[in-house]
Amino acid sequence: MEWFLIKAVINRSVNTSVLSEVDGSFFTDEVDRKVWNLLRSAFERGRLVGSWSDLYVFALREGASGEVLQRIAWFQENDIDLSQDLVLDTIEKFWKEKVVVEGVRRVEEKLLKGGDIGKIVEDLGSVYRKAVGSFIRNGVREEVLDGVLERMVGYAVEERLGSKLLSGFAQLDAVLGGGYRCGTMVVWLGATSVGKTMMLVFQSVMFALQEKRVLFISLEDSKDVVLERFDKLLFFGVKNDVKKVMKEVDVLKSLGRIEVMYTPKLSIEELEGMVESLEGQVDVFVIDYGDLVGVERGYKESDWVEQGEVFQRMMRLADQYNLWVVTASQANREAVDRKVLSLSNVGRSYRKVQVADYVIALSQTKDEEQQGLIRIVVLKNKFGRRGDVIPLKVIRECGYFREESL
Repeated sequence: MEWFLIKAVINRSVNTSVLSEVDGSFFTDEVDRKVWNLLRSAFERGRLVGSWSDLYVFALREGASGEVLQRIAWFQENDIDLSQDLVLDTIEKFWKEKVVVEGVRRVEEKLLKGGDIGKIVEDLGSVYRKAVGSFIRNGVREEVLDGVLERMVGYAVEERLGSKLLSGFAQLDAVLGGGYRCGTMVVWLGATSVGKTMMLVFQSVMFALQEKRVLFISLEDSKDVVLERFDKLLFFGVKNDVKKVMKEVDVLKSLGRIEVMYTPKLSIEELEGMVESLEGQVDVFVIDYGDLVGVERGYKESDWVEQGEVFQRMMRLADQYNLWVVTASQANREAVDRKVLSLSNVGRSYRKVQVADYVIALSQTKDEEQQGLIRIVVLKNKFGRRGDVIPLKVIRECGYFREESL
């Protein structure tokens, strides 16, 4: 990829002054070295080379060999459109590696010959300054290509260990890049009675089917009401057939586990203690819903400050314990009967969605409610696309959602 430097000069991605700073020794390939020297020669004579064709014509006039002409022609045929940042970072990585290798080689030679230690130290300092500096652009930034192998291995391990949690909706999972990442917080946003709790129950079942251990914490509905919701979703079609119900129970128990807990009042401090005490025993905490979680100490400011802190601390729990936190939040009055919600429909503290990794809205007009239709809208996705609208069919009598074309 050393020829990226030639490409960068031709495409004006770097200042042509780089031609005087980098000599042909940068290139391992002898033919590339000759092409670079042609470019340097053109620059020194004040000739403008702004395309591969310009370079080819200049090479012809200079009597370049056939292999050089063929190489320039190859450059033109294989000049793929790449991000400028990728090109520049690749060039700079090659440059710094060569600076270090060449510098260390020189220092070794001087040491073997018994050179002056003071001068050798100066040489090392010069190598260091050259390596950490940038001959392409200024500014401090992380090397994009450093550690790339480790990152790729990490992604592969993440996939193999199942560190993505599927939502149960193929279109949503595609938008999210394969599901919710481990260590993240998901917030479902919706107006009153749109179906937030029903969605959290549906999500919990989807998580359990992926062999996850789920704790569903209800702060609003009693334990019996929540259990009834789960029974409807899991056994609606077989509720009058005892044998089929028991068969399904056996199958479900062999997969994940769902536990339901009802508490009319829960502080974020209590939740933090609970997560700590259950470390390693629960994979997903589903909280119905986050707006009802408070703080133990009082606030002089309005409750929107408190809500913002609660959601931020829930997000930290997901990250610290490497698990999933899934909750819901109440949308404002303007969200009622809206076809598509936006982040402006967040109720009270906007900080709730600022700290969330994913914010997904449930949108439904009155007409759609009558037809059993609803939309999910990806309002925030820290790791990729957002703005996608996915139509669903909602079957309220059994608490089931199905992807649907509207």
